[in-house]
Amino acid sequence: MDRLLTNPGIYFLIAALVTLAGTPLARAIALKYNIVDIPDARRIHKKATPYLGGLFIYIALLITGFLSLNNLFSIEPMAPLSLLVGFTLIFLAGILDDLVGLPAGVKMTSIGISATVLYLSGYSVEFTSYHFFNYPLTLFWFLGITNSANLMDNMNGLSSGCGVITALFMAYLAYLKSDPAVVGLALAVGGAYLGFMRYNFPKAKIFLGDAGSILLGFSLATLGLMIGRHTGVMTTLAPIFLVGLFVFDTFFVAFSRWARKMYFWEGGMDHTSHRFVSLGFSKTTAVMMVWGINAIFGLNAVIMWHSSIHYGVMLSIVIFILGVVFWWRLDKVPVINGNDSQD
Repeated sequence: MDRLLTNPGIYFLIAALVTLAGTPLARAIALKYNIVDIPDARRIHKKATPYLGGLFIYIALLITGFLSLNNLFSIEPMAPLSLLVGFTLIFLAGILDDLVGLPAGVKMTSIGISATVLYLSGYSVEFTSYHFFNYPLTLFWFLGITNSANLMDNMNGLSSGCGVITALFMAYLAYLKSDPAVVGLALAVGGAYLGFMRYNFPKAKIFLGDAGSILLGFSLATLGLMIGRHTGVMTTLAPIFLVGLFVFDTFFVAFSRWARKMYFWEGGMDHTSHRFVSLGFSKTTAVMMVWGINAIFGLNAVIMWHSSIHYGVMLSIVIFILGVVFWWRLDKVPVINGNDSQD
C-alpha cells in the first residue's frame, strides 16, 4: 500500500472515484433539504436543480491532498496541514454562499484569509524577498484566479472541464519540475472534477455551486504557485498562461459590462461561451470550443516552459496580439438577452 501511495497517478483515480460515487448522494441530500437553484428571470434552466456539487469534490481533495502531500515530497513541513485548512475555509465560504448567500465583501475576505493561511506556510508569489511586496501579489493572485473560476461557471461543464484541462497541464509541468507531490495534487484536482462532470455535462443533474467553483479556482491558484516557485522566468510565467483563459474571460466580461454601463457583479449572458452561442453554436458545442481554447493555452504554457527568455517574450507578444484580435471580434458578437445560463 505504501508503494502504491507513492505513485502520483493513484490520486487521480481516488479523486475521480470519490466524486463518481459521492455526487449522487450529494444530489439526494440537496433535494431532501431543498438546496436547489430555483429558475427565475435571471436563469434559463427550466427546473429546480441541486446546488451541492462541491461537497464530494471537497471530500475528494481533502482525502487525496492529505495522502499525496504526506506520502510524496512536500515543500514545507506544515504544507499539508495549511493546504487542507485553506481548502476547508474556501469550501465553507462557498457552501454558505450556496445556502444563504454571502455579501461579495464577505466572500472576498474569506478568500483573502484562506490565501493568508497558505502564504504563511510558503505558498507565495516570490518576485522579491520582501513580504510587503510578495504578500499583496499573492492575495491578488488568489483573489483573481478564484473569482475567475467562479465566473466561468456559467454553462454546464464549462468551469469544471476547463479545470480538468488546466489541472492536467499543471500535473505535466510539475512532472517536468520533478515535484511528485504537486503532480499528485494536480491529478487529484483533475480527477475530482472529471468525476463530477459525469453528472453535470451535457445536461446537469446537479450544479457545481459556489462551493465547487471557488474551490476549483483556489486549487488552481495554489498549484500555480507551487509549480512556479524557485524556477526561472519562463517557468514562472508558464503557470500564468495555464489560467490565461480564466483571466481573459473575466477581464473581457468586466470591460464589456463597463462599456454597457453595467455593474461587473450583476451577472449576464455575455461571457465567451455565451458569445459562441450567440453565433449559432449549441451550448454543448460552445463549451467544447472553450475547452479547446483552454487546451491551446495549456500547450503554449508547455512551450513557454521549454523556451529561452527571448523566445518566450516573442511568444507572449504573439499571444497577446492574438488575444486582442479575438477580444475585438468577440466583443462585436451580440449579447444574448437574459442572465446566467446554466441549464
